[in-house]
Amino acid sequence: MTRLLGKLGLKRRHKKIVTGTAFGAAVAVVVTGAVLYPGFKTTEVELNDGGVWVVSKSKNAVGRLNYPSRVLDGAVTPASTTFDILQDAGEVFVDDESGSTLNQVSPANMRLGGDKQLPGAADVS
Repeated sequence: MTRLLGKLGLKRRHKKIVTGTAFGAAVAVVVTGAVLYPGFKTTEVELNDGGVWVVSKSKNAVGRLNYPSRVLDGAVTPASTTFDILQDAGEVFVDDESGSTLNQVSPANMRLGGDKQLPGAADVS
């Protein structure tokens, strides 16, 4: 019987059909798995660069401490000697406690922006 199928060319055609069907089934399984797979759960995290702004009252300076490398990589000098620093993510301000002014620090340029006068009763937090 195999000789007869071989003479008629059915054996070769049969192999092609089986191979094509198996390949199609494998592709269908992979595509179905990719469509149905829910994926990994991700978490949205707000990352900062690890920098912390520090105050040196003795040097009358505000500096940026790169905490992971333990290096002070920049500093600015406020006009007043009574100040504190306010930081929220990338926003940094120098709060002049005596003059009721707020001064934004540019972390990229290590420069102070212009003083913003606050009302006398303002409480900076």
